[in-house]
Amino acid sequence: MFAIPGAGMAATVDAIAAELDGKTVVDATNKVGAQPMHSVDVITAAAPGAHVFRAFATLGWENFADPVIDGVQADLFYAGPEGDGDRTVSALIADAGLRPVRVGDHAQIDVVENLAVLWFAMVFQQGRSRHLAFKMIGG
Repeated sequence: MFAIPGAGMAATVDAIAAELDGKTVVDATNKVGAQPMHSVDVITAAAPGAHVFRAFATLGWENFADPVIDGVQADLFYAGPEGDGDRTVSALIADAGLRPVRVGDHAQIDVVENLAVLWFAMVFQQGRSRHLAFKMIGG
């Protein structure tokens, strides 16, 4: 899992691209103020054989420390390819105490990214607590 400053992702991935081939890679970085905030395209370009996911970047750390808010388990929305990597990422999310909700493959990365934008807006522009998360209700 990459949880490094987003600005350092390209150099980091270039340096270890060969080691990422065939591996499940989670992009948890946010290049705040840049478009896109994610680094999925950077990782995929450097390591086309990697199974790249976008997860753990739509909520603040407070939600990973305490994923239950007012008695309700928070959801963590993520995107990436189906297969063994998906099961691994889903298990990591569940192990962190959140309910994994796969939005889709790489075509849905921007949907997940927009949840990060919404989270930042709610916290910083609305002046709300950082212990704020999302919940999908129904199906």
